[in-house]
Amino acid sequence: MSVTVRNNRVSIRYRDASGKMVRETLGLRKDWSDAKAKAVERARRADVHKGYVKPKSVTFKRLGQEWFDDTAKANAWAVRTEAAYRTSLRRLQSFDNNKVEAIRRNDIESFVKTAMKKYAAKTVNFDLSTLHAVLEYGVRREYLQANVALRSPRPRIKKRQWRILTPEEIQLVDERFDNVEAQLIYRTLVRTGLRRGEIRHLKVQDIDFIRNALRVVESKTEEGERWMSLPGSLVVQLQAWCVDKDPGQYVFPSSLGNPFNPEWYANAFNRALSRAGVTEYIRPFHDMRHTSLTLEAATGESNFIALMARAGHTDAKVTRQYTKLAGVLFPVQAEALDRLLGG
Repeated sequence: MSVTVRNNRVSIRYRDASGKMVRETLGLRKDWSDAKAKAVERARRADVHKGYVKPKSVTFKRLGQEWFDDTAKANAWAVRTEAAYRTSLRRLQSFDNNKVEAIRRNDIESFVKTAMKKYAAKTVNFDLSTLHAVLEYGVRREYLQANVALRSPRPRIKKRQWRILTPEEIQLVDERFDNVEAQLIYRTLVRTGLRRGEIRHLKVQDIDFIRNALRVVESKTEEGERWMSLPGSLVVQLQAWCVDKDPGQYVFPSSLGNPFNPEWYANAFNRALSRAGVTEYIRPFHDMRHTSLTLEAATGESNFIALMARAGHTDAKVTRQYTKLAGVLFPVQAEALDRLLGG
């Protein structure tokens, strides 16, 4: 075995247990001292003594698919989780044809630099997490000796101030919708604080029209599965909307019977904002969740435990991020918020 430096890269050479000569590149010279390289060489010598044979090379695309298939099955990913990681892998396609052992930290840094021109820092960070998970899977499968994505620099996510609508603005925006279904989605978001995925996957059978309650089944976490009370006026509107629907149908379906397209609703929401004279950018789902929960707190009838229940959290630290939000809508509170919003 030997340690060599070529083109400013440190590598070790050895014969594996099959007798095949292997050159393993460790990284840039600046990151590898002689002592550190010698330590890896000794570890590899011990591996060979135990029968180590260097695995065949694999491309990132193939490893990514293996990781996706195995992890999705092992963790029983929800459909939305699968979709998120599939999309992330597509954004990582610049690595697809690379042999995983050839990926270097400077390749990752180049990816980040390019990706930041197209995507938000939060998206790029998610993709880096996906890259790390795929390469870590490669380490476990012995395609790799180390995960080069470990401790890779990540873009800083700028904290963004939420923009919530005031009760007066809520009334104005409500009156400016040009689509009845979009308007009812808006009213439901305002009065419940549901997440995007939760309202898209809401089914008729999830609404108890007798007890004026709504059950959240499709949530991003187990803690998000919950019941909440609804204001009477909203129940009347939802019941009229669902009168011809079967229990298993979505409350707000697309023309094909699937959950509604969020871009379609976002466009309708933005048109209503424009007509109401609200010029600031407001996220159609996330900021409306903040709006709903903050205005619920304004009733003064919720406590912090109720806040956590309604938001679908078990960690108080997470709930505190929803500054001055309120908790689960008990019947009296629901009616108070209904009056506040002019229901």
